[in-house]
Amino acid sequence: MPDGLHEHLGAFVAGLHKAGIYFRSLHLGNIVLTPDGNFGLIDIADLRASRRPLMAHRRQRNLQHLFRNEQDRDWIDANRARFDMAYKHALEQAR
Repeated sequence: MPDGLHEHLGAFVAGLHKAGIYFRSLHLGNIVLTPDGNFGLIDIADLRASRRPLMAHRRQRNLQHLFRNEQDRDWIDANRARFDMAYKHALEQAR
């Protein structure tokens, strides 16, 4: 598994939230790592987009979807501090 993947994932999810993307089906099975090292989403039927960044309560609710699956949660929790730091840093950029 590539180094820095937890940080990259945290920044990716924050980027979705900053872009106003709320994805009810947010879990690791619906996030793909492309050959060029970027993340993408699949199975986006439950995706909603708004013109404004997600409010804090919507971000929290969306993150709950990501941590709902035990295997996903265990993988993220292995480096949770890195995920959280990258998520927070990406949210704070270019406010």
